[in-house]
Amino acid sequence: MKKKLNLGYWSPLKYLVLIFAAGLCLIPFIWVALSSVKEDGEICSNSFGLPKVWVWKNYSDAWKGAAGCT
Repeated sequence: MKKKLNLGYWSPLKYLVLIFAAGLCLIPFIWVALSSVKEDGEICSNSFGLPKVWVWKNYSDAWKGAAGCT
């Protein structure tokens, strides 16, 4: 007969590791989202910080530029 191991204390550790891994996977998406609302010069000078000025016009410019590619 097999003996079942009691791994009750491993459960929180397992979830912490999974949350950490999910956070690592989300970092590139957050970085791209923040970079998409920065000015051109700010992307190079402050690539990992929050934007000083949130430029929402970048989305309309991208949409207009993509519409001309047909």
